[in-house]
Amino acid sequence: VAKGDTDKALSRVKNYLKYVVGEFKYSTAAASASEVNGFMERKFPGIMVLLPDHDSHPHLSCNVKAYNPSSLQGEEFDMLFHEFLLIMEALTADLDDVRAGCIMSASCKGLKWSHINMEVEKRMAVLYQDCFPIKFFSWP
Repeated sequence: VAKGDTDKALSRVKNYLKYVVGEFKYSTAAASASEVNGFMERKFPGIMVLLPDHDSHPHLSCNVKAYNPSSLQGEEFDMLFHEFLLIMEALTADLDDVRAGCIMSASCKGLKWSHINMEVEKRMAVLYQDCFPIKFFSWP
């Protein structure tokens, strides 16, 4: 989904391979996915809710206050990234989802600097900016 721009599409595929497969060692293998599925909810209860589609747009809602990156240790970073990748895959499941765009909503009540880890944010940003053909339909 590069709107006919072959160079843009090829760049996105290369970035996907470089970051998603290479750096993050991402695999959609069932065993791998089942290990991390629900990690964020177990680690940060109440952080995320996948809501029913709204007018054909996948909808993801987050409670940012529940997220505490300073509590992550060792392998937990990999599990966080892996589950984030599973969510990105779900939000871009087919061309209809990609073309429609997704809706993200977040409760930021009580948000503090302790809820932000710039290293994690930098590593994740490349995923939704350069690897997945995701677009946001709405940020209510």
